[in-house]
Amino acid sequence: MLWGPSNVGKSFVALDLACAVAADLPWLGQKVAAGPVVYIAGEGLIGQKRRIRAWLHYHEFDTAVLDDLHFVAEPIQLQEEQAADRIIGLTKAVAPRLVVIDTLAASSLGVDEDKTMGIGPILHTLQTVRKKLHTAILVVHHTGWAGEHERGASALRAAMDLSMELKGDDEKVKRRTPRKRLICRKQRDAEKFDTIHIRLEEVVWETAWRPAKSLVVQHVG
Repeated sequence: MLWGPSNVGKSFVALDLACAVAADLPWLGQKVAAGPVVYIAGEGLIGQKRRIRAWLHYHEFDTAVLDDLHFVAEPIQLQEEQAADRIIGLTKAVAPRLVVIDTLAASSLGVDEDKTMGIGPILHTLQTVRKKLHTAILVVHHTGWAGEHERGASALRAAMDLSMELKGDDEKVKRRTPRKRLICRKQRDAEKFDTIHIRLEEVVWETAWRPAKSLVVQHVG
């Protein structure tokens, strides 16, 4: 799970990981298990095409390098009884190495995240998909109101193998700084990784109409 406050850059980080896995590239200095990726964009595809274009431009790649990156353009409500079957039906043909769900809130409308009873069906869906597809799943989530942990019942973190918090590098300006810290809050059956420092770098490129721009993740240590 990747979590942090709104507008901190979670989707940029999740997409950067998705691109690295699909393109068989190291991610933030670490080797990846490469393969097809399915990105369930619960908040829609607005901006995703531009982010992909920025990523390709920054890394100087042709679009073919991301042939193994696939998008689902609408949320799948994970609490629904047929949710696992729907995800499996949409993704089985590509045999994904990674499934990204962005965000949990958009994919669980009406669910009381603070209660284990509300989170239970969601966790069941995720576990079913993981086991039947033999895939990793990355869930993008928000912080709670206090900003000290991910939103929702403790059962959510308990079920996760990995929990990563993304936060601003400068606590005084928080979300507005382009520098971020990726902090390991939980790592099952292994030591937590050291905090990773990244920067959201602006990329500008020319189009037929006017210059376009977006942000990409830059590893700074």
